[in-house]
Amino acid sequence: MTVNCLKRPSFKMKTILLSLLTILLFQAVQAQKKPWKVPKSYVNMTNQVGSSDSILKAGKALYLANCTPCHGVKGNGEGPANASISPNPANHTAISMLKETDGSLYYKLRQGRSRMPGYSTTLTDTER
Repeated sequence: MTVNCLKRPSFKMKTILLSLLTILLFQAVQAQKKPWKVPKSYVNMTNQVGSSDSILKAGKALYLANCTPCHGVKGNGEGPANASISPNPANHTAISMLKETDGSLYYKLRQGRSRMPGYSTTLTDTER
């Protein structure tokens, strides 16, 4: 007696899997549409690191290593991984992003959301 463990999924199973995938994608898209609430204590934080040439160079290296796969070298959200990410990565060149406070950006890098990882254990406070 031969048991075939590699049966084709039934129509019912395909329907269930497709429904679950649709729900997960919908939730990911909705997460991107929701405003990213940043606690007031973070919004009002100021940059304690400064912006010397060496700091900017180190920040660029961190961005290239950690952010460009999704956000792209230009920061426009068109990195090589963009096609496989839903919701799409943020466009760092958008006016709304340029208006973010240092504290808001720090919080978002620290916490992450949806497909955006949090870097609280990967990057130091100074690097974030």
